[in-house]
Amino acid sequence: MSVVDDLLDRGVVVSREGRFRLDGALAGLPTPGTLERLLEQEIEHVDPDDRELLELASIAGMEFSAAALATDSGPRLAQIEERCEALARRGRFLVARGASDWPDGTMASRFAFRHALHRDAFESRIGPGRRRRLHVQIGLRKERAFEGHELQVAAELAHHFERSEDASRAVRYLTLAGEEAARRFANGEAATLLRRGLELLQRIAPSAERDVQELMLRLPLNVPLAAVDGYGAPELERNLLRIRELTGSFGEADLFFPVLLGLWSLNLVRADMLQAGEIGTRLLAAAERSGDALSRLQGHRAYGHVRFYRGFPEESCALIESGLAGYDLSEPLRLDYSAGDDPVVLSFAYLSWALWFQGLPRRAVERVEQAVERGRGLRHPPSHAIALAFRAIVQLLRRDAPAARLAARELEAVARDEGMALWLALVQIVDGWALQYEVPPREALEALDRGIAAWRQTGSGLGLPYWLCLRVEILAASGEVRDGFSTLRDVERLIGATGQEIFEAERHRAEGLLRSLAEPRDRQAVGHPFRAAIGVAREMGALSIELRAALSWAEFERRETGRLGDASRVLLRGLLERLPEGGEDPDPRAAARLLASTSGALVS
Repeated sequence: MSVVDDLLDRGVVVSREGRFRLDGALAGLPTPGTLERLLEQEIEHVDPDDRELLELASIAGMEFSAAALATDSGPRLAQIEERCEALARRGRFLVARGASDWPDGTMASRFAFRHALHRDAFESRIGPGRRRRLHVQIGLRKERAFEGHELQVAAELAHHFERSEDASRAVRYLTLAGEEAARRFANGEAATLLRRGLELLQRIAPSAERDVQELMLRLPLNVPLAAVDGYGAPELERNLLRIRELTGSFGEADLFFPVLLGLWSLNLVRADMLQAGEIGTRLLAAAERSGDALSRLQGHRAYGHVRFYRGFPEESCALIESGLAGYDLSEPLRLDYSAGDDPVVLSFAYLSWALWFQGLPRRAVERVEQAVERGRGLRHPPSHAIALAFRAIVQLLRRDAPAARLAARELEAVARDEGMALWLALVQIVDGWALQYEVPPREALEALDRGIAAWRQTGSGLGLPYWLCLRVEILAASGEVRDGFSTLRDVERLIGATGQEIFEAERHRAEGLLRSLAEPRDRQAVGHPFRAAIGVAREMGALSIELRAALSWAEFERRETGRLGDASRVLLRGLLERLPEGGEDPDPRAAARLLASTSGALVS
């Protein structure tokens, strides 16, 4: 029995969460120094050839193939297997772990150290120079064996070459390992590997080749950074700007397009519509020149997103539909490292918003469900999450609180698994808004404020004016006029600074709600922001928002005077007649009930 086995049996060494340590609660037990001496004494009694073999094995890893220990100048593979098997049979240091097949045709037995303490003890006996040579030996052996299949052992090769101080080789394999982790959506692992590659890159002298290595590390880093920290993350911005610097001489070449797309995403999520619009026009032009269907889809939908936020939902729809028209929707997912979400999912998602604003809620729901179905089918969590996020917001726009919260629950499950801070913040926002229908306004407001604060922390300004308008509505419901006007000033500042004019009509409507509480007898003062909201919405072609503003004005009028004026009646009736899809949503139903209640008509 080995020393470690004996110590484990006696409780001197305990295993907790995969790690071994002394149990200090027991009195009179060996100290760490004593344990080291016991292990050293046991190792000294090992046959010298076996001891040398186990030292080499400790460099190969906790678990290893006997083939990794075989070299041209050392023992043959058969001899190594025999000696390892003999050690395993005697229960000394090793256990058998079956067999392994390598791509070069090598078949060999696998073994593992019985305890991490054993491996550490053998490795500690190796001096720095010899340790470096052994890492080189094992790294080169596996590199040859896995030629053409390096991805299978990329992380292991990176480890050996880093320890052997071959920074260039280590960077190459860290890049491969990081890319593979990103493809598995293991975002934390991918970011760690790629960041380590960038650190090692500092050991390589500047050259054109080094710049290419840096670019190959930075491109796949964008996706995990965006997924974990959000598209507004400072590290993502630094990474993208460095990529742009590295690709500055490429012009509008193929590699430049995904970089430009990544910079566009960054500016969009940060709600810099001026920059996003400028980059969007370049993307659109580059896409048209390329003639490539995927590039056309990306260019059209990117510029279409910007036009939506600038207050042109119909133009946004036309651009996005144009990009989709030339793209084969049966194509498998193809990711650009700079913007990893599926462009078809994003296209369907933004179409749903633009359609709802135009007064087409049924088509909006159909489109967002297409986005969700595709996102789920792709098995790509970021794309699935963004589709679920847009579904939750579409239901919020429709004022269907139960459906919005249901969508938020599904989004929360995906976002929490993947550590998506932006979408977890949205879950809080949706929950806070929906709570106003179940609890006192103050409780709902506290929940909404937590979500808005979390959204801000991601660095995203996108949608923020609308989230604040939701806040004003809840403040108005609780009669907190002063706080409401203070929030409105933030909304006005944000719209002016970011260019998110799509929310301008809602800002005016929110002001009307506050003025109806602050000065209800001054119908002129109350009516002015409501009329402004109606006018802005009409100019944008945002029929749903126009109806909502007209309904808010009519409800105030009915509340204060007990009746609807002729102008309000004509306006509401005209808007309901213009709705292309009828009146199934809460706002049209409320408008129809209001008209009927003031005319004596019966409403089911």
